[in-house]
Amino acid sequence: MDGVSGRGRGDRQDGRVGSSRWLLLVAVMIAGAAMWLASLAGASQTHVRAQASGASGVQGLSEVRLHAWETKTLGPRHAGEHAALRQERRLNKNVPTGPAGGFRLYQRAAAIAPEVGGRWNGRFDIPVMGINAAMLPTGKVLWYAYPNEPDSAPRRNEAWGVLWDPSLGTGANAFKRVDPPIDPATGLAANIWCSGTSFLADGRVLVTGGNLSYINTPGTAYAGLNQVYTFNPFSETWTRQPNMAHGRWYPSQML
Repeated sequence: MDGVSGRGRGDRQDGRVGSSRWLLLVAVMIAGAAMWLASLAGASQTHVRAQASGASGVQGLSEVRLHAWETKTLGPRHAGEHAALRQERRLNKNVPTGPAGGFRLYQRAAAIAPEVGGRWNGRFDIPVMGINAAMLPTGKVLWYAYPNEPDSAPRRNEAWGVLWDPSLGTGANAFKRVDPPIDPATGLAANIWCSGTSFLADGRVLVTGGNLSYINTPGTAYAGLNQVYTFNPFSETWTRQPNMAHGRWYPSQML
């Protein structure tokens, strides 16, 4: 028994010694890792500072990498415009930052031909409330909203759509009614004015949700529409798509 007990005590003592050695080894490894991470952080900060002083002026990203990323994300033309503005900033280092600098750059941008860069003009009336707007790949603008009598009683549960062709000016002939399809439940153009709007890859406008009922509708309250529509800017037509599982009122859209 004493022999067994002795061996047991010895094993426990060896175990304590072994644990101490392991703890010491772990502590050394942790300290080494901390020093290594600190050296990496210092190198990273140096790299960031070096790039920040480089061509792009964007901290942590070189002009070459930034331009490549923007080309992939925004397309070559849009990325080229951003690169030109950065080049303008580099060539005019005396241009102050903030509003004054922005105004100087705006003055140069304003010199671009209007048919390329567009231009501001005076205000003008449009034949529909401007609640939802989409700048189409055809150069036209799609607006859709509730009718121009929003405070009428009873409230009209329908939507109007208008297509504006800026090349035709701002007169009556520059606008075209493109109301959404008839909702069989109401017999009126689908009430999509409180919907979500985004673009599909092929240029179509994706519209989800809308208004199902108002708070002053007997027996109901505000509720969202479960319908989905697309607008084709090339044929200038709406198409109803499969319904969502639930109605949505002013939803957001994401991929």
